[in-house]
Amino acid sequence: MMQEVTENEAVFHVKYCKVLIQEFSVKLDMGLLTSILPVFGGNEDEIDDNEVVKYFAEDLQFLANDKSSSSSASNSIIYFDQLHLSPLKVHISLSMQNKVEDKEDSSLVKLPFNALYVLMQSIGITLSDMDDIVFKLAYFERRFQFFNGSELQDSVMNHYKGQAIKQLYVLVFGLDVIGNPYGLVMG
Repeated sequence: MMQEVTENEAVFHVKYCKVLIQEFSVKLDMGLLTSILPVFGGNEDEIDDNEVVKYFAEDLQFLANDKSSSSSASNSIIYFDQLHLSPLKVHISLSMQNKVEDKEDSSLVKLPFNALYVLMQSIGITLSDMDDIVFKLAYFERRFQFFNGSELQDSVMNHYKGQAIKQLYVLVFGLDVIGNPYGLVMG
């Protein structure tokens, strides 16, 4: 990243900013996910209404403090001569097989939600075991543009959301269950 320091401090001028994000792999095993599920939510201790109100008030106070501290940063204007975020490439693998050997039947994960378990059973092994699905998200590049912090964040998020939706369409249309129309067109 190269920036220019000028007398005018109202505009932060960045001549060249290029960010490289390395290709990475995400491997999910449903046995592991169901084992750690209680950590993120399934707390069995009951909380009374007074504690809920207290926690909610603390959350609101934290948000108010966070907005006031970040308002000055989001109001500053940044001018980019060149901003380039490299393409993202993510390899995703999902296994419905249970690798945790604590139950007598470890061939398939018993999901905590029966409806989700029935859905996964009805879809079958074609969808439930996905190996090395590649998501390729195109690069983000802007030249000679002004942004404030929130505009830049919104622009990047909208770009990558659109790219992710396109890749999900490729994934859904590439499944062998529906005849692989993507493979027919691209193949």
